[in-house]
Amino acid sequence: MAIGTRAQEVSKLALALEEQDKAIFELKGNTSNTNTRIDQLAELISGLTLQQNRLMQQLQIGESNSSRHNPTGTDCGYYSAATRIGKLEFPRFGGDGVKDWLYRCEQFFEMDRTADELKLKLVVIHLEGKALQWHQAYMRAVAAESRVVKWEDYVAAVVARFGDTGYEDPMADLKNLRQSGSLKEYMDEFDALANKVDIKETDALSHFLGGLKTEIQLPVRMFHPTTLAQAYSLAKLQELTYGALHKPGFPAPKLHHLFPSSSSVHPSTGLNTHSKVNTTAQPRLTTATLSKTTGNGEVMEEEVDKDQEEEEVQEMSAPQISLNALLGTRSFQTMRVVGTVGRKLLHILVDSGSTHNFLNADMGRKLGCSTERVPAVK
Repeated sequence: MAIGTRAQEVSKLALALEEQDKAIFELKGNTSNTNTRIDQLAELISGLTLQQNRLMQQLQIGESNSSRHNPTGTDCGYYSAATRIGKLEFPRFGGDGVKDWLYRCEQFFEMDRTADELKLKLVVIHLEGKALQWHQAYMRAVAAESRVVKWEDYVAAVVARFGDTGYEDPMADLKNLRQSGSLKEYMDEFDALANKVDIKETDALSHFLGGLKTEIQLPVRMFHPTTLAQAYSLAKLQELTYGALHKPGFPAPKLHHLFPSSSSVHPSTGLNTHSKVNTTAQPRLTTATLSKTTGNGEVMEEEVDKDQEEEEVQEMSAPQISLNALLGTRSFQTMRVVGTVGRKLLHILVDSGSTHNFLNADMGRKLGCSTERVPAVK
């Protein structure tokens, strides 16, 4: 029994060993296949790397050749439709501002790398109004002559049709430009003229400063600006400063020309005035007779024509006095001066809010002045 059992166990172990050997053999076969595939992949990767290097060399050679033919370094043979359809928008043209429009077109062509044969087609799509009408007539005339339209020829034709007359002199206009209104208006006119001429920034700066108003020009020159940007900033600051310093202050008091309707004699000069006033519904002073009594008793009279407007001639109204004059206080409308009557001093308070000057009662008695009752001041 024991011998038979051991023989069975040995046979089982022998079978297990055989199966392990088979598995090991299969693993070795799979490993060899895997190594073979890895080698193939390595060869494929090396081949792709070589092809990539060759393509890069060809691209570099092509770019160098194109840069030789095109100094700007742009590949005009390349056309990017995605860029044109994207955020870039081609400028439209209806006949006004042809130079500005052509400048924007050239900038678009440079950014988009548009080929020369496609430039005219893009332009036609964005023409409108009288510009489109002219284009149609121009193309029919060219087709009748069987000519090929180049972009340079088309630009010359557009400028000849919609450009300036040719008799304008923007340089002379720039030299003669002077500021007559606000600084913003002057800067707009200056930029429009400076865009039409080719001058250095130092010359443009000299013309700009020379055209400013005197109250702005002199302070700006004091800082010696070296660029137009500095001159613009200083001029704006000076305009604000000048406007703040010259704001109107207190309004000037109105002056009323009052002439008495009856004759009156000035006690100190001996002048006697007689006014001839019309008795119409709206009285108006026409003539005035000025007479002076001399020391010998002779009277010298002189008539003076007065052509005053009606609003300047006002009838004598009830006397008015301001609160400053009553209280004796000082303000920006009052002025205190010293006068003399004979050998006596007087302190005179001049107030623009009063219609009459009032004399102190005690001072009047000292001077020997006669008094006359008048209606009470309200």
